[in-house]
Amino acid sequence: MEYRSCNSPDPYGNGVQFNNTRNNTPAGFAIASMVCGILSITMCCTGFFSLFFGALGILFAILTNRKGKAMPGMSIAGLSTSIVGMLVGFYFLAAAFIQLPAMLQDPQYRRELDAVYEQQFGMDFDEFWEYYLQNMQ
Repeated sequence: MEYRSCNSPDPYGNGVQFNNTRNNTPAGFAIASMVCGILSITMCCTGFFSLFFGALGILFAILTNRKGKAMPGMSIAGLSTSIVGMLVGFYFLAAAFIQLPAMLQDPQYRRELDAVYEQQFGMDFDEFWEYYLQNMQ
C-alpha cells in the first residue's frame, strides 16, 4: 500500500492538489481581542470597565503576533478597537474627575444631589458621607 503526503496530487489524474494542512493562526486570541475591543468601546462611558477590557484586548492582540509573521486582520481590528475604547474611556473618566469638584460647588446641583440622597438614604449628601466614613472604621 502506498501512502501519499497531504499535499500530493490527485491520485485519479485530475490535476487537483489536496491541501489538508491546518492553518496554525491563533484565531482564539484574535477573536478574544476583537470581542474585548468591542466591549471596551461599548463600555466607554463607565471608564473603569473600558480600561479593563481595552487592556485585555491589547494583551490578546499582542499574544497573536508571531515572530516573522504579520498580525492577523482580526487582531489588528481588536487592537485598534481596544485602543480607541481605552482612550474614550480614559477621557470620560478624566472628565468626571475634573468636573466633579466644580459640580459639587454649584448650589443648584447640590440641592438636586441632596434631594436624591434624601430620597434614597433618608439623609442629605454630607450626612451620608459622614455616616459612611464613621462606620467604615
